[in-house]
Amino acid sequence: MSAQGAVKKAWTPEEYLTLERSSSEKHEYYQGDIFAMAGGHLEHNLLVVNLVGALWVALGEGSCRGLPSDMRLKVPATSLYT
Repeated sequence: MSAQGAVKKAWTPEEYLTLERSSSEKHEYYQGDIFAMAGGHLEHNLLVVNLVGALWVALGEGSCRGLPSDMRLKVPATSLYT
Protein backbone atom coordinates (compact mmCIF):
# COMPACT_ATOMS: atom_id res chain seq x y z
CA MET A 1 0.00 0.00 0.00
CA SER A 2 1.50 3.37 -0.96
CA ALA A 3 0.89 6.64 0.81
CA GLN A 4 -0.69 9.22 -1.43
CA GLY A 5 -0.72 12.93 -0.63
CA ALA A 6 -4.13 14.46 -0.18
CA VAL A 7 -5.25 16.56 -3.12
CA LYS A 8 -5.65 20.14 -1.98
CA LYS A 9 -8.98 21.69 -2.95
CA ALA A 10 -8.89 25.11 -4.56
CA TRP A 11 -11.83 27.11 -3.23
CA THR A 12 -13.82 29.44 -5.47
CA PRO A 13 -14.65 32.98 -4.34
CA GLU A 14 -18.33 31.94 -4.22
CA GLU A 15 -17.55 29.00 -1.90
CA TYR A 16 -15.52 31.31 0.33
CA LEU A 17 -18.36 33.83 0.60
CA THR A 18 -20.86 31.04 1.37
CA LEU A 19 -18.55 29.76 4.14
CA GLU A 20 -18.13 33.25 5.58
CA ARG A 21 -21.89 33.88 5.74
CA SER A 22 -22.35 30.87 8.04
CA SER A 23 -19.08 31.06 10.01
CA SER A 24 -18.62 32.57 13.45
CA GLU A 25 -14.91 32.94 12.69
CA LYS A 26 -13.22 35.36 10.32
CA HIS A 27 -11.36 34.11 7.24
CA GLU A 28 -9.38 35.53 4.36
CA TYR A 29 -9.40 34.21 0.78
CA TYR A 30 -6.47 34.38 -1.63
CA GLN A 31 -6.02 32.48 -4.91
CA GLY A 32 -8.10 29.46 -3.92
CA ASP A 33 -6.88 29.22 -0.33
CA ILE A 34 -8.85 30.12 2.79
CA PHE A 35 -7.03 31.23 5.94
CA ALA A 36 -8.49 31.54 9.46
CA MET A 37 -7.83 34.96 10.95
CA ALA A 38 -7.19 35.65 14.62
CA GLY A 39 -9.85 37.41 16.64
CA GLY A 40 -9.17 40.72 18.34
CA HIS A 41 -8.66 41.28 22.06
CA LEU A 42 -10.16 44.12 24.10
CA GLU A 43 -7.04 46.28 23.80
CA HIS A 44 -6.95 45.76 20.03
CA ASN A 45 -10.63 46.64 19.64
CA LEU A 46 -10.27 49.78 21.78
CA LEU A 47 -7.39 50.88 19.56
CA VAL A 48 -9.48 50.20 16.44
CA VAL A 49 -12.42 52.22 17.80
CA ASN A 50 -10.14 55.17 18.51
CA LEU A 51 -8.44 55.01 15.10
CA VAL A 52 -11.66 54.63 13.12
CA GLY A 53 -13.21 57.50 15.08
CA ALA A 54 -10.22 59.73 14.37
CA LEU A 55 -10.30 58.78 10.68
CA TRP A 56 -14.03 59.49 10.49
CA VAL A 57 -13.49 63.01 11.81
CA ALA A 58 -10.37 63.65 9.70
CA LEU A 59 -11.91 62.42 6.45
CA GLY A 60 -15.12 64.40 6.89
CA GLU A 61 -17.64 64.29 4.06
CA GLY A 62 -15.19 63.25 1.32
CA SER A 63 -15.28 60.06 -0.73
CA CYS A 64 -12.70 58.22 1.45
CA ARG A 65 -13.82 56.26 4.51
CA GLY A 66 -12.13 54.57 7.43
CA LEU A 67 -13.51 51.12 8.26
CA PRO A 68 -12.69 48.53 10.94
CA SER A 69 -11.06 45.22 10.04
CA ASP A 70 -14.30 43.22 10.06
CA MET A 71 -15.46 44.86 6.82
CA ARG A 72 -15.09 42.30 4.02
CA LEU A 73 -13.37 43.70 0.92
CA LYS A 74 -12.22 42.36 -2.43
CA VAL A 75 -8.99 43.80 -3.82
CA PRO A 76 -9.47 43.59 -7.62
CA ALA A 77 -5.75 43.91 -8.41
CA THR A 78 -4.90 40.73 -6.45
CA SER A 79 -8.28 38.92 -6.16
CA LEU A 80 -7.74 38.91 -2.38
CA TYR A 81 -10.91 38.75 -0.29
CA THR A 82 -10.18 40.06 3.18
